[in-house]
Amino acid sequence: MTAPDPERVAAVPRLLLGVATGLLLGLLLSLSPIAAVVAVAVVLGITIISVVRRGDSSRTLLLAGTLVGVGIFSLYAVVNTTTSCIDTDDFCGNANIWPLSAMAVITIAVGAVAAAIVARRRAQG
Repeated sequence: MTAPDPERVAAVPRLLLGVATGLLLGLLLSLSPIAAVVAVAVVLGITIISVVRRGDSSRTLLLAGTLVGVGIFSLYAVVNTTTSCIDTDDFCGNANIWPLSAMAVITIAVGAVAAAIVARRRAQG
């Protein structure tokens, strides 16, 4: 039986740390939406650049996890808004959940794809 590759084992905590960071960034989304959207855009851009340029895989995993965490929090916010406003006459003053839904889908998708690309590159050596 072979021992697990220490580099692969170290990747999981890095990704989980990124998800936790993303959840905190998502909390900032509810406190200061403009600052959070700018921060998410910066993380999104840096993640894409890091994947394309084959940057440090540890950093890329952290960034990918951050995007997934923000997406999870955004998805939670969409569900929470929908369930809270569905019974009102004007859907909480015609609350628009589509931009937040789009951000949730985009951040989760880009984060998951970036993590998958890094995992594949690590597996190939």
